[in-house]
Amino acid sequence: CIYKKSIILIKAWFNYEANLIGSNIGLLSSYAIEIMLILFFNKIHTQLECFTNEFKVFYNFLGFLNNIDFSN
Repeated sequence: CIYKKSIILIKAWFNYEANLIGSNIGLLSSYAIEIMLILFFNKIHTQLECFTNEFKVFYNFLGFLNNIDFSN
């Protein structure tokens, strides 16, 4: 399922490349990342057929994160 593979890929990227997982040291928890993913999939659920693999979902998720106003 593309949803499960996307979650694994994005959580692995947050953990190993971005080093942003770690709620005990003031970073994002894995639950917060899953909530952002659920919000992202909720916004794109009509276009989900267009995503043929998890890397396209990852690319669009990064674009989605770029547009979030974190100051509010």
